[in-house]
Amino acid sequence: MDRPSGRWKSYYAVWPPLRMPEEGVFTEDGYLFHHETPVPLSDHHKQRLLEYGIILAFREPFTPEEDQRIRENWRALAHDHGFIYEDARYYAGFTQDLEPTKLQRVQNDVLFRLGMWPRLCRKLEHRCAIQIQRRIFTIFDPHYVGYPAPLPMDTMLRVNELILQHVPKYDIASSLGISMNRLNYAVTRYSTMLEKKNLNIEDVARDPSILAKNWLNRERYRKFFDAVLRKSSLSHGKVAELLQSSPEELKNILKDFDWTALIPAFPPLTAKELKRAWRIIIKEQRVSFLAYLETLDEYHAWNAALDEVMPRVQFSLRDLICYVKSLRKCLDKEVTVIHSQYIDKIELVRRLWAKGIVDVENFDLNKCPIYKRILLFLRARNSSIFRQLSFPLTGREKLRILEACYQRLRSSMDDNEPLFILPKVNTQLFVECIIDRMLCIDPSWQPPAVFQRWIRSWDYIALFSKHSNNEEIRNVVVDSHRLRQSLFEDPVR
Repeated sequence: MDRPSGRWKSYYAVWPPLRMPEEGVFTEDGYLFHHETPVPLSDHHKQRLLEYGIILAFREPFTPEEDQRIRENWRALAHDHGFIYEDARYYAGFTQDLEPTKLQRVQNDVLFRLGMWPRLCRKLEHRCAIQIQRRIFTIFDPHYVGYPAPLPMDTMLRVNELILQHVPKYDIASSLGISMNRLNYAVTRYSTMLEKKNLNIEDVARDPSILAKNWLNRERYRKFFDAVLRKSSLSHGKVAELLQSSPEELKNILKDFDWTALIPAFPPLTAKELKRAWRIIIKEQRVSFLAYLETLDEYHAWNAALDEVMPRVQFSLRDLICYVKSLRKCLDKEVTVIHSQYIDKIELVRRLWAKGIVDVENFDLNKCPIYKRILLFLRARNSSIFRQLSFPLTGREKLRILEACYQRLRSSMDDNEPLFILPKVNTQLFVECIIDRMLCIDPSWQPPAVFQRWIRSWDYIALFSKHSNNEEIRNVVVDSHRLRQSLFEDPVR
């Protein structure tokens, strides 16, 4: 797909275009050309950098050292020109409303002449200006919930050894030259990872290579168990009978089972790892089943063991809509991220308990499967869709959009049909709900051109008008035919 023409590029560019020198990577002023202005780099820009040994760290998280360097660079620039240090995000181009965006180019031209971006990118040659800009939006956000960078795996294994030797955390941090905050975060993250893989630190100490193996998440146990039964000659009753009488016979029945057939449904596990997951599940199921048989009949003992070993959350679409709505109302109004720190947990539990969705005594928000799945869904959309907007939506607005998506699904689904996973929300539906919500906020708003690739209805395509001064349309890769069709041709109804 071609980029828009030069006329459109110059009209819609918020920052001046990037100028690559004829030779080398340094401009006449002596700074790296990809530090000149925060605009996306083209392939030939990246190729020029590679030719001179500069490999951009595009998908690598920023380290604490890089964040500190950005802060120092901004502090020096703010001191020299009398800028307010806390307003770094606004000088970098952040706006919360549509109207200030229209005056942004005047400010940007002044900052560009001051050489703002080369100074902000100083000593960060493996990052481009647009990466620094997005990072400034994050680390200077007063509501940002940041985490220290994770430790390398070899360092984490050393921490593991010292913990087994009962060395205090303060001494571990001092000996490895890291902060206590970073160590505590790394240990918590490491413990969570081991818990998901059903491992402990003793297992890792005996065989560190075990961390490189993929393990089936416990939340997928039931789906995996049922998939094996469907593709074999087994049933729940048959497995229960064999676990009581002859576990070895159960193993022989699956001796020639084709585990590779399940690989597409359970990535990234291999056939060997899937077979290992089956052995783990059967071992745990047998222990739990035999324990319940002492007090229950076979049918109820089997179901109780299933719920213990392979727990799954059952809910309806009605419950899910109520959950998202309650979560939205209990989230702080101003935050742009959804995090438990900003959620009124007492009020949330009260609302969900009143609807019969959760149990007050056993509810833990951070361990709630529905909450975790909602977070994963929205985080994925943060990187692919929400970032296309020139100003960020609040956490409440994002949840309101998700709620609208589920409301639309009501026409094709039964409200009370039992669900075990979140219903699928395709990108087309999600983008349409974003557009509807933004029009409620500002009727004069128009969607960014990049959204056209997902739009199929003329009612939405007509929003991209040639008479618009839409500040949301960016210099992005779009389908030139669809762009011209929606901007210059009247839709045929």
